[in-house]
Amino acid sequence: EKQETWMEKCEGLNLLRRLLVHHMSSISEDLKTVCDAAVNEVGNLRSSVSRLAILFLGDLYAELPRAMEKHLVVTVAALQRKSGAEASAFIREDVDRALGVMVYSVHPVKSLGALLPTADSKISHVR
Repeated sequence: EKQETWMEKCEGLNLLRRLLVHHMSSISEDLKTVCDAAVNEVGNLRSSVSRLAILFLGDLYAELPRAMEKHLVVTVAALQRKSGAEASAFIREDVDRALGVMVYSVHPVKSLGALLPTADSKISHVR
């Protein structure tokens, strides 16, 4: 089995972002798998891959808010973990932007439920 390079992962994430815009049903049909793949790449140590995964989650929140409500706990936790572990300001800003889109797009009770588990985080930026 061939290991994907970081460039291939970037190409794949960009393809997913284009599919979401132009062929939304192809993404929404298997949203759990798509979310799991994005969450996996949010934690990637290569910032270009991680950043595209973060942006993609923001796109998902904006384009499929109702469908994404089922995946909030997992996706928000991944974003918050990345924000807490990340020293790069641009990654933290992307995470903040994606979470802002989530809060704006999904039902308020759902967004609160996804955000509350980290309210007592030791990392001030996550709180």
